Amino acid sequence: MSLHYYSTACVVVLLLATLSGSALALAAETQSPSAARQRVSSYEVFNKSKKRDNSKIQYMQSEISLRNDDVNRAVSMGRRAVELDPNDIDARVALGEALYQKIKKSKKKPKPEVYNECVKTWLMVLRNIVGDESNMGYKGISIPLVERFYEDEDRTILARTRLTAVCGRVPKFWETNKKFLDKVLLPEASTSVAGTVISGSNSGDSTRENSEK
Repeated sequence: MSLHYYSTACVVVLLLATLSGSALALAAETQSPSAARQRVSSYEVFNKSKKRDNSKIQYMQSEISLRNDDVNRAVSMGRRAVELDPNDIDARVALGEALYQKIKKSKKKPKPEVYNECVKTWLMVLRNIVGDESNMGYKGISIPLVERFYEDEDRTILARTRLTAVCGRVPKFWETNKKFLDKVLLPEASTSVAGTVISGSNSGDSTRENSEK
């Protein structure tokens, strides 16, 4: 068993222990018998848990939400996991998959912000920008075929598949991250406002001239 699957198994055990302990604590806090018999959702347990700020807990919650077709919450939990630990490659995978499913399930054209975030996330996974094998290349460029030795189905190979599905291709081995992103990212809406300022005196003079005519 690889170290990755061993650590995942440990997190699952921790997750189950957290769920059971938090559920008992919630039941003990309620005073009325009817309230004690109320069902407690997994979301409520996670929110009450003292370990809710753990990155692994957050990205596992993202995966659970995705299995329950709650895509928006999966994206939210994935972003939270990345925020808590930007160097956690599994958090990036969870966020990237949630964004990909959001784009896939949408009947409309995806928003540029969502599309761009999805592409950037999977690019980071594909080129090992974060995680144990990070900094193995220069600006995303590495020795050809060498990076294939570090590929696995849950991360790099999945990232290659998702990038191809979203933007039609993956970066060439000589293509830097910036050049690739410049070619595939969508332009996002600008928040700048343009206009012409007319002074009050000039406006008044113009009105006066029109009335005299």
